[in-house]
Amino acid sequence: MKRAVGLALVLLIGLPVLAGMTVAELERRAATSILPEERMAAAYALVDYYAENKTEAELLAMIDEAPETLQKAASLALGELWLAEGKTELQLVRLLVLPSDAPVLVKEAAVPAYFTLLMQKYIDKFIDGDDLAVLYKGDYSEQAQYAAAKVYFTANRGKYDTADKLLPVFEDEDATPGFLRAAADLLSGLYQFPPTLALSMDQLKAIALEDDNPYIRHAAAMALSDKLRSQSAEALIRAMGGFIATGYGSAEYRWAYAYALGAAWAKHL
Repeated sequence: MKRAVGLALVLLIGLPVLAGMTVAELERRAATSILPEERMAAAYALVDYYAENKTEAELLAMIDEAPETLQKAASLALGELWLAEGKTELQLVRLLVLPSDAPVLVKEAAVPAYFTLLMQKYIDKFIDGDDLAVLYKGDYSEQAQYAAAKVYFTANRGKYDTADKLLPVFEDEDATPGFLRAAADLLSGLYQFPPTLALSMDQLKAIALEDDNPYIRHAAAMALSDKLRSQSAEALIRAMGGFIATGYGSAEYRWAYAYALGAAWAKHL
């Protein structure tokens, strides 16, 4: 196995990072690479292409039938498609609020559209903070909790305008998974803005690697990934080669590099 990983690393580091990364090649790597980070990166690179070139039916079929990493890419692409084309409130409620046996990745695809719907209803005062709390505190799907909590944090940005003010949220043992996901999204932004309070890349790496809370690690990883996007695909691949070979780093830390590499590859499709 070590020999296979070593060979895969040689192939990864030797990739034509600026040319020749066709859709077919990315799909092959997303489906078959023995390196999880390479599979993730290739899948993320395909998301926008799928959103622009595949139908709803094709993406739903992929979520049902494709290899795991390509299922994730299809879900993200479907989210973009549903956000652009619109889903009715009834369709979204049936998927996310009412009991549903829809696959989790289909529910995840509905989150951007449901967040947008809830945000507009909140702005138009058809729902208020209490209505949002019912959703993000209640026994609904994690995706419904997440969409409602994102509206809550958007509406209450002034209350949580620094990381220090937001961090106690992660200590609440009664907070739902969807609420904590939304809090992590906001924390990721607070780690980067305003510039006077922004964390350095080394600080973000330390949190993504070492913090005890997985949501805080993910927030740091999201911010780290944004910073890593300034690096070339070649630089990212060489950095990844080191920690892939040694097994170094948390899942969140490794995700940050895979996501940034996917973004770099996507530019050349």
